[in-house]
Amino acid sequence: MRALVISDTHFGAWTGQDILRDPDTLALLEPQLDVDEVIFLGDMFDFLFASLRDAFSASEGLLDLVREKLQGKRFVFLAG
Repeated sequence: MRALVISDTHFGAWTGQDILRDPDTLALLEPQLDVDEVIFLGDMFDFLFASLRDAFSASEGLLDLVREKLQGKRFVFLAG
């Protein structure tokens, strides 16, 4: 079994760069999602710097890719 662990994405945090909205970045990440499960370790969103809408918008690219690549596979989220 192969798992990919992602932690502390802090979607919505103001850093001046939204690298996980960038199609080129997502294209680099896509082959890494050839796994049996993805585990998100806490601090997925950062509501200190963004509205709920902005934080969810910032996560769309990555979450759409995860949804596409992990059909029928395991997705685990541990709140942080």
